[in-house]
Amino acid sequence: MHIPWHTSLAIGSALIVALSSAPASADVWDNDPGNEDDSSATDNEIFHGTVQVHDLASQGGVPDQDWYVVSSRPFSSYEVLVDGLQGEIWAAGSSLPLDRVNAAGSVLTPGGTPPDGLGSSRSVRWANNTALVISDYVRVDGVNTACGTGCTTNAQYTIRMWETTASIPRFNNSGSQVTVLLLHNPTNYTITGTVYFWENGGAFLASAAFVLGAKQLFVFNSSTVAPGFAGAITVTHNGRFGDLQGKSVALDPSTGFSFDTPLSYRPH
Repeated sequence: MHIPWHTSLAIGSALIVALSSAPASADVWDNDPGNEDDSSATDNEIFHGTVQVHDLASQGGVPDQDWYVVSSRPFSSYEVLVDGLQGEIWAAGSSLPLDRVNAAGSVLTPGGTPPDGLGSSRSVRWANNTALVISDYVRVDGVNTACGTGCTTNAQYTIRMWETTASIPRFNNSGSQVTVLLLHNPTNYTITGTVYFWENGGAFLASAAFVLGAKQLFVFNSSTVAPGFAGAITVTHNGRFGDLQGKSVALDPSTGFSFDTPLSYRPH
């Protein structure tokens, strides 16, 4: 059936008006029936390497909240970063609360401006120094943003997550060798953490805590806690992804040889 061009134009115009007057939400997780991302009911899980774009469009005059499920592996550390904020979210005197919380919304680890940040981005970093898998949440709250209850779908941000656990796949205190661990903090902020020593079969041997101020070096003789053993090292810390640097040096006095093994992170 042929529809006159003026009728088609009228239908198209009406459709445009209808679409422009309908409530918009670019954040698909806000429209997931029964699993909206504004509470612990969310099923939006983030993990190492995640990059997602969300908005803080308020609905019914209520500031938006975005919740994310996170699972922390045993003896591991993590960072979640919110950046790429659109202009209406942040202005001088405003903030974008980013926290690690439990199912009831109680803050477990508060976030803040990342080290060396200019003020708009937010970072939350934590370590799971237990032998258990811990499942909780990261929450982004629009309550104290510049737009508040007036935030629209233009109030967008990018959320990213990394596992910050570092590893050294070799230390050796057996035979005539002794391994010295070196950790360096090249940043302008303090990094604290824990070093774990594992024997070749994966059994836990020992741990050592460290506090590194800006530009400081931590030197640790691993034979004082794991004498006679060989294995691997992991490091949890509250630094940003990739900031902590280091290596192990296995020294063999009988031959004069030394063997360096660098600290490494999961690729992203």
